[in-house]
Amino acid sequence: MRIECQTCNTRFKLDENLVKKEGTKVRCSRCKDVITVYPQEEKQAGSEPVSKSSNKTANTIHEAQAPPNNDSSNAPVLSENQNNSPRLMIMITILALVCSGSIAFHSKYLDIFSVILISCLIFAVLWPQLRNLFASIWLNIYAPFHIGDLICIGSQAQGYVVQKNLNRTSLRTDAMAIVSIPNAELINHTICNYSIHPESFPLSCDVQVDVQNPPNRVRKILLDAALPVKGVSSNLAPFTKLKGLSSGLSHYTLMFYLDDIDNQLMVMEEIWDRIWQLFKRAGILPFVPEGQRDADDEEFSESILNEVDIFRPFTDYAKSYMTKNMNRREFKPGMHVFHQGDDGNSLYIIEEGVVGVQVEITPGKSIEVARLGAGSFFGEMALLTGEARTANIIAISDTVLFEITREHIAPLIDEQPQISKSLSELLVQRKIETEAKKNKYRAEKLNRKALKKQIMDQIDTYFKSQ
Repeated sequence: MRIECQTCNTRFKLDENLVKKEGTKVRCSRCKDVITVYPQEEKQAGSEPVSKSSNKTANTIHEAQAPPNNDSSNAPVLSENQNNSPRLMIMITILALVCSGSIAFHSKYLDIFSVILISCLIFAVLWPQLRNLFASIWLNIYAPFHIGDLICIGSQAQGYVVQKNLNRTSLRTDAMAIVSIPNAELINHTICNYSIHPESFPLSCDVQVDVQNPPNRVRKILLDAALPVKGVSSNLAPFTKLKGLSSGLSHYTLMFYLDDIDNQLMVMEEIWDRIWQLFKRAGILPFVPEGQRDADDEEFSESILNEVDIFRPFTDYAKSYMTKNMNRREFKPGMHVFHQGDDGNSLYIIEEGVVGVQVEITPGKSIEVARLGAGSFFGEMALLTGEARTANIIAISDTVLFEITREHIAPLIDEQPQISKSLSELLVQRKIETEAKKNKYRAEKLNRKALKKQIMDQIDTYFKSQ
């Protein structure tokens, strides 16, 4: 987009991606007037006529020159179009050399040393522009980054590339500021392109917890928060650091890498959400000043079933009964919870840790279709219908599971026979979601009504057969 200052008639070039719908304020580098630029397709109501000739853009209005302490003084300064400046300097240099050479050959008063001297003077005057030109040539040949890439230039700046030309490169930082760096200065620093190499861009979450919490447990829960999140690199494992202790606080850092750097905000939000949930579930204490600690630490137990959808139809008494009777089981990384095809009659709830769900596609060959973290559950079909296990479940980290068996739930279904209808609805939805992950076409062909009746009959038959 080309715009022109009406005060001094200086022409500029501006990236259209930087122009907002409500208008973007920029400052002329020559006369210091503030210019408001609008997108070309929009027309600003009530704007004063901008152009009297055809070579001026129709999407720019001028405001009165604002004092330096006004809001408009923070507007980015537009320098004059630099694309043609280095070219002009090179043309002048070549012309000067040609003229000097001609004079040297046709004049008896000048010799070759005079030509060299004049050339050196011209070269010295034009050196800043030539440096940027040569740097720009290097950047175009090796192309270490492109428009839209997230790059880090040494310790100077980090942001997304929004504009690059023969003179300078502009970045948009996380604070939405535009940083413009001369190309000659840019190539003197290490350039790290995180869009091409996301594995070189670790993200971190800093956490402070009460010093009474065991470090190994806190580290493990932080890893559990990151491992199952979609977008976290599976090639580079996340890791944690205990950074120090101070005034009753333990300082931890969770470091992890991404498969796609553009998803960093979404992944960070999900990981923070999981950290909060897992800390709450595990009873990890936040920092509380000495003298304000509450002596009652027992809160977990009976609330865990409230987070599992399949137990929603049960009464509070039934949930309390299952909580008191369910089994607690621990698994080390690599251990199988069960194998595909095994008989089973229990459901598992993940209290802590991460498990992988693997499906055998051919004898002896399995693929991982999902990872489940704390708060997730699996094995509901075996618990309620006696169906054989449909996948291999393997612990990825140290994992703690709660197991609810047929013996735990049978008395409750006997007391509430109508509950099988609600359970069948939840199982139908769960089965459709599971099939969709395996084969979306097969999931579309499932008859929801017939499947619901089939599952309800399986539940009734299974519990009446005992």
